[in-house]
Amino acid sequence: WWEIYVKPGIKRIAMSRSKELNKKKRSALNLLLLHQVYLTSKLQAGEGNRLGELREVQEKIKLWYQEESRKIVIQARVDDVQYSEKVRIFHHEQHQKHLKRSSILELETETGTLQGHDACSSYLEGEVARLLLNPAALDPAAQEILLTEVEPVFTKEDNEMLLALPCKEEVKEVLFSSNLKAAPGTDGLTSLLYKECWDSVGSALHEMVTAVWEGEALTASQRTSLMVFGAKPKKPHSKKPKDKRRISLLNSDLKLITGIEASRFKLTLTHALSPLQVVSGDNRRIHHAINKARDAINATSSTKAGCALLDLDFIAAFCYQTLEWVLMVAKAKGLDDKVISRIKNVASNRISIPVINNIPAKPINNIRGTLSQGCPSSMNWFTIGIDPLLIYLERRLQGILIHSLPTAGPKLRNGCKPAPVEERYKVYGLADDVKPAVSSMAEFSLVDEAAAIFERSSGCRLHRDPATGKCQVLPLGRWKGTLQQEDIPHPYMRLTGSLAMVGVELTACWMRTRQMNCEDLRKRINTTVGAWRSGKFNPLVCRPFSLNSYCLSKLWFRTSSVDLRVSDVSFIHTKAKSYMFQDMFQNPSELVVFRPVDQGGLGLHHVSCKATAHLICTFLQTAANPSYISSQFHSILFRYHVLGEEDLPNPGFTPYY
Repeated sequence: WWEIYVKPGIKRIAMSRSKELNKKKRSALNLLLLHQVYLTSKLQAGEGNRLGELREVQEKIKLWYQEESRKIVIQARVDDVQYSEKVRIFHHEQHQKHLKRSSILELETETGTLQGHDACSSYLEGEVARLLLNPAALDPAAQEILLTEVEPVFTKEDNEMLLALPCKEEVKEVLFSSNLKAAPGTDGLTSLLYKECWDSVGSALHEMVTAVWEGEALTASQRTSLMVFGAKPKKPHSKKPKDKRRISLLNSDLKLITGIEASRFKLTLTHALSPLQVVSGDNRRIHHAINKARDAINATSSTKAGCALLDLDFIAAFCYQTLEWVLMVAKAKGLDDKVISRIKNVASNRISIPVINNIPAKPINNIRGTLSQGCPSSMNWFTIGIDPLLIYLERRLQGILIHSLPTAGPKLRNGCKPAPVEERYKVYGLADDVKPAVSSMAEFSLVDEAAAIFERSSGCRLHRDPATGKCQVLPLGRWKGTLQQEDIPHPYMRLTGSLAMVGVELTACWMRTRQMNCEDLRKRINTTVGAWRSGKFNPLVCRPFSLNSYCLSKLWFRTSSVDLRVSDVSFIHTKAKSYMFQDMFQNPSELVVFRPVDQGGLGLHHVSCKATAHLICTFLQTAANPSYISSQFHSILFRYHVLGEEDLPNPGFTPYY
């Protein structure tokens, strides 16, 4: 009934409403045109006295068109006032650049260079077909090895909450909090339409969601999605097929169903996922893993032991990992069988239509059962699926010692002192990026073996080609400067001088880390402001908003882990002011520049203050905030230096705190 009656009815009502609004807008013109036809017929019948009336009606028609034209001219003049020609030229150029980046008209494949839409589309369509039409060859023995690492974590209350039928208010809340302006799927209906027409279609939406929750199969349109190909953010001009990202455009009603699932699972991930996965869960942040890796690197500066940080990168992980493996892990974690059956029902019999250069290809059945990158619940499923690998590595790696606190008490029966309380960096997961730490040559093989077990269990594939350089090794401690590429037992693990952790570059030396990140931020700010100064001429009161939203926003993520230098702050402020005051003879005072808008200022963010606030905030989250996973090292730093608990061993100072 949803597919046959409701959806077509919504489209039909929308079309009739559009026609109604159009008729209402042109009602006066339609009446005049009808009157003109009537008078013309009378004149042709010989009634010459109607000529004056006909000319009067024609004059009214002419006046109607003049009035409508005047409205268009006024609107055009308003646009000219609000946006100068230079501004419109600038945005036109940016739009053309975006179109050029998103077009796929040339690819460099293993058989040679392909040119033209037809050749590129055929190649990418074949890649999708080879992936989706072939079931993943999973190894039950490898799956059993990883599943033994998993312990039940879903409680009875969790399963009851996940099994409960969604109420109408929950459906409304998820719908209203979704991305209302997201691109629609194959049915052309957006979430904004459902929101605006909630009073009319809200009950039908709730009934549809309830039916799916009770086991009804998805409709044909809900099972069908568009797989749109586009360039990766940092590789807009790359011609390699692996640098083309696949995003699934699902229909809004399916995103509503999976959105409810995702919002409920989000409440459980804090305890359902291990603390080693930092992209999901309310008690951890990505910066916590970055800062712990930074602390581990700093701790190795005074040790003579050899160790290294690794970066394991998987090939299109969301496209290769199978939902079958995810549900096996979820069952081992204690998820109810009825919830698993519902997830299978929603994810089964999916159909993907590849879209290259806005031209759809033939539909392809998703026999492999991969995750849809673009589905609200995909991140939850992927983090659950990769969790056993993180637990497996954490229990076997020795890790890098960050801080050790002696344990007070009498000697044990064997005459040894109690073991100290230690904090070590062993492994962290940032979605599909796994960052383990190795402290011996044997642990390289341990990591490789664990990755191979995960590949055979889930269907994911590691970048094992040395030419790609995706899997990297950052040598630390004694290995820094002595470890050679030939020493590493696996060639695909390539030596590197810096390791990227979600945008923050880490090196074996803190001064070099700080310099590298600050210079990259300088380059980004200089590039952005330079382009704006040559083509973006907004009013003075709008320029601080542009700087805060689209320029200075590039800084804040790194400032939670790296403190800016004084020269960097001065450079950024100088560049920001050079854009703000480029056409002014006299600049406002500093107080006016950084004062909030509601207090009469321009509202530009103060870089030094906000950067320091971010650094302190992330430190306090892991040092003294019970809502987050605590860091022993940060807690001791805070208690000794801030609270003055001098009975603790002096932890010293770090170069960044």
